[in-house]
Amino acid sequence: MPTHIHLANLIIRKTAIEEKVVGGCHAFRSSLLFQGNKLNQEDDEVFSLTRMNPDEFDLDTLIALGLDYNEITYSSIDFTIVTRYGGMLWEADWLEHDTTYAWHTDADSFAIQEAKNKSDQLMDDVIAMNERGENPFPVIRKKY
Repeated sequence: MPTHIHLANLIIRKTAIEEKVVGGCHAFRSSLLFQGNKLNQEDDEVFSLTRMNPDEFDLDTLIALGLDYNEITYSSIDFTIVTRYGGMLWEADWLEHDTTYAWHTDADSFAIQEAKNKSDQLMDDVIAMNERGENPFPVIRKKY
């Protein structure tokens, strides 16, 4: 299921969290790393942490939790950083994105199409939704 791309998002595979972090997704979801920002999101496949700039993410904590990070290539197989205006800082073969949403390659096809549709919204429609108190870019859930 797609998550909204803010200025900078650190996107982590949930399978990596389950395999490598003590307590798995439940522990990560409860941690200050995830709870510290109301813009953080999750869907069925990923956690997405949000900051203003990519250098604000605490990679040392992720490494200490057991997630992979290669300090020579400045990349990881467990997570990547996606910026709204620059794309991925390093490639992750499990993640796709456009300028508005990012999604795991295993995401539901309906949800991916819905994200692409929302990405094509006119700015006037986005502004109107904001004025009505609606979130124009929610995490998109699969249709049951």
